[in-house]
Amino acid sequence: MKVVVFTADEANGGVKQLVLSITRTCARLGYETYVLFPKDKNIDIDSDVRKHVIWYEKAKSLNPYNEKAKKAARLVNEICPDVVIMPEDSIFSMQVMAFLSNKIKKGFIIHDVNPHPSNMGLRKRITHYVSTAMRRIGLNTTDKVVLLSKNSYNRFLNRYPNIKEKALIYTLGAHIPYTGGFINKPIELSEDYRKGFALFFGRIDKYKGVDRLVRTFKEITENKTEEIPLIIAGKGILDDISKEIILKGESILLLNRFINDAEMIWLFKNCKFVVLPYTEASQSGILPIAFAFGKPVIASNIQGLCENVDHGKTGLLVNNDAELKDALSMYLKGDLSEEAGCCLKYSNEKYNWEKNTQVLIEEIMR
Repeated sequence: MKVVVFTADEANGGVKQLVLSITRTCARLGYETYVLFPKDKNIDIDSDVRKHVIWYEKAKSLNPYNEKAKKAARLVNEICPDVVIMPEDSIFSMQVMAFLSNKIKKGFIIHDVNPHPSNMGLRKRITHYVSTAMRRIGLNTTDKVVLLSKNSYNRFLNRYPNIKEKALIYTLGAHIPYTGGFINKPIELSEDYRKGFALFFGRIDKYKGVDRLVRTFKEITENKTEEIPLIIAGKGILDDISKEIILKGESILLLNRFINDAEMIWLFKNCKFVVLPYTEASQSGILPIAFAFGKPVIASNIQGLCENVDHGKTGLLVNNDAELKDALSMYLKGDLSEEAGCCLKYSNEKYNWEKNTQVLIEEIMR
């Protein structure tokens, strides 16, 4: 059986890690596996996946009959796969979907059924609008639409009730990059950080709640030198008040830049716990990573997060700033070894790549 994983994503972030994870999982399951990436010298492919890669030419266009999309689809059709999985619903991917053979079973992932409250500029808003319109091509052509949480699944049913039979849930595992065992402490960190720290990881955006985390952390660590620090690791726009708090204090370190794979692994291995103070979420790719490293989480009690946190065992769910403050105080001082064990067990049972991907392929093939 042949499986093709097709992506139009050109970044080295979360989507690429998802693509690599699905690819290596399909190979481990014994499928003849191919993954198609757009030609870009800046895309860094893990060494264990390179033998599966086919490169194609990509051109951005709003024309549904994009010639480069036709050629990319031709490459896929020549492989004659049984299944094509598209890990994102970008404009180019949906254009390619339209030219795939009807003999091929297809499924594509929607990460966000509805847009997040975000710091998007005009260009990004236009791109999102066009992308959502192009999604209709994929919805009409695909056999299955893949959602990454119960929350996203329910949102999809509300928005697209006429094609609810196409929807299915695929539970994400941890996207842990392959680095050959190499990990690297970020250069900004002293050796003291090996003693542990609270971690916020990921792109900083309006809905991520970083501002409330900064203010709350300042309140509980002010004049308390025994508390462990907080690291905020990820690129994005921070509000002025948060920037001033971080600049004037000593308990919060901001790494406002792209975090490479080796640094990411170091941060998760050495942190004490992970914080997800989001105000809104479709799902989270950070949760599975935290649990895979045995790190409990403090997370907002909202749809998209709460369904994957066993309160009091794998983490703490908070409803407001006061509860966030109490949870942070508890985890900063507490021994979290029992929670770590619960996280590892949850990860092995819930976030099993092989089991979940096998079910995904079987559902698409139906």
